Amino acid sequence: MHLVTTTPTTSVLARSVVVLETLAGMEQPAALPAVAERLGAPVSQTYRVLRALQEEGFVDHVGRRGYRVGTRAIGLGALLGPWPELRALTYPVLVRLAGGTSLSARLHVRSGYDRVLLLAAVPPHDHDPSWRTRIGERSPLTRGCSGRAILAHLPESEIEAVLGARAGEEDGTLRTELRRIRGDGFAFSSAANHAGRRGISVPLTSASEVMGALSLSGPQAAVDEDGLRRLAGTVRAAADDIAGPLSAMLGPDATRRRYALDVLPPEHPRLDR
Repeated sequence: MHLVTTTPTTSVLARSVVVLETLAGMEQPAALPAVAERLGAPVSQTYRVLRALQEEGFVDHVGRRGYRVGTRAIGLGALLGPWPELRALTYPVLVRLAGGTSLSARLHVRSGYDRVLLLAAVPPHDHDPSWRTRIGERSPLTRGCSGRAILAHLPESEIEAVLGARAGEEDGTLRTELRRIRGDGFAFSSAANHAGRRGISVPLTSASEVMGALSLSGPQAAVDEDGLRRLAGTVRAAADDIAGPLSAMLGPDATRRRYALDVLPPEHPRLDR
């Protein structure tokens, strides 16, 4: 049996991976104290690892807002797992949707109580300074049209688990909205995640499983809710174009492969290796 000898170098690498995975599992940017708390590690030690990752491009420091996963880590992830096949399958649909509506199209997948942005197609003219599309962006399922389109179509037990974890977010009002979204088949949002943006989202489903959500959004000054409502069928058709082939691509073990699209934090992260 070949044994890997533990050295100071491998210990540093292990700590770096734990910090990177933990940050990827948080809503970003994440403040340094929050990352340290999630790790159960001293702030000073967490800072040293984050700084080393930042110098190599695996983490970005966004001033007082904290840290987020860097472009080098995202680029590396895009080369692995089902990513290349997924992009080839779905990106042309997003490009057609964005081109036909002059709005930005985005694809999210669920990750626990959050959703993660996997792909986006942005028209050349959509340069609203209040908003930037960032692949890998993580936001709660309870906030924004993408999250709520996913949340509304989950089994009741999973909805309760998500709402329980996000207690205090206008629970009664949100439950009413979730019932409306299930009835309509789509969700609206206005400035929920990004100031100055308005959007519509439909769930991405196959059989009884909710895999994610497909959305359109634009500047509030350029699109109103009635205009988005008229586009609901267009977004739904694009989602159907993606859902069937995506489910077939993921195969019979779809849940496991879908999780491979996202980086989830370890259950018990440790830095003392």
